[in-house]
Amino acid sequence: MENPHRTHSLFWPIVLIGAGVLLLLRNLELVPVFNLTMLLRLWPLLLVVLGLEIIFGRRSPWVGTVIGLLTVAAVAVFLVMSPNLGIPSAEPPQTKVYSAPLADTDSVTYRISGSADPIFITKLSNSDELINASITNRGTMNFDVTGEAEKTIVLSQASASDSGLVWDLLEPVQRWDISLSPELPARLVLDGGSGALDVNLEGLNLTSMTGSFGSGASSIVLPVSTTEYDVELTSGSGAVRIELPESTSLIISLDSASGAISIDLPAGAEFRIEVLDDGSGSLSLPPGISGSASGDETGSWQSAGYETAAHKILITINNRGSGSISIK
Repeated sequence: MENPHRTHSLFWPIVLIGAGVLLLLRNLELVPVFNLTMLLRLWPLLLVVLGLEIIFGRRSPWVGTVIGLLTVAAVAVFLVMSPNLGIPSAEPPQTKVYSAPLADTDSVTYRISGSADPIFITKLSNSDELINASITNRGTMNFDVTGEAEKTIVLSQASASDSGLVWDLLEPVQRWDISLSPELPARLVLDGGSGALDVNLEGLNLTSMTGSFGSGASSIVLPVSTTEYDVELTSGSGAVRIELPESTSLIISLDSASGAISIDLPAGAEFRIEVLDDGSGSLSLPPGISGSASGDETGSWQSAGYETAAHKILITINNRGSGSISIK
């Protein structure tokens, strides 16, 4: 039976209210941007406060209230005075634009390596640039253009110290908006990192693509081409959706992990599917195709007019993980 004389400490209610007040002060821009790294400097204070709460706060509600108020006040003073103490606050995200002129370029290779930020890739419209990238993030970017007629453009994040530990409702959305030139033959090497990807390559003169994806969901739209090109994709734990173009010959090589993969074939496409590894995930193929398969779902299948078609799509699944693969 509960003791009617038992008192309840007000320490934790005061701390929760204080945390809300601190977030409100940040939203009003009365305290600087803070992150977990800054607050971890106060871990000795946490031990002292918890000890005082255990000894005194549970015996007397007003003592717990005082301890809670003093704790919140100490944290607030620390956040306000941190710049004067030589403790830098978290830098807000910055937006920078990276571009390279078209000039006398004959072909280009794009090497894009993402991080945790979402990436959006489309084609440039009415521009004399090879690339135009608007990047909003906290990290330090690496942008490099090499070569003369055959150029290589590298865009990657060189560093991102503690951006993942910052929670600031006032900050702009961190994202990469990248536009690529449709004027020249282009090779794309894309490492999506752990962020989401929205890659629409319609209108680009793509000669090949190599892509690897992490935990973020990815959507890829491949472009129409008069010449055959290769696409090599390696998926991670995030779902991947791939939309294939009409009237285009493609050679697609696929290595999957735990994320679901969906491949949308164009209407009337002639295709061949080769599965070289059984894996543990489910495999769904289009109806009405002929082929042979072993008991572990490895084998090859193709549409009726594949051998004589002007445009062929060859899909080779080298490694199947635990995620489902659907081709429809």
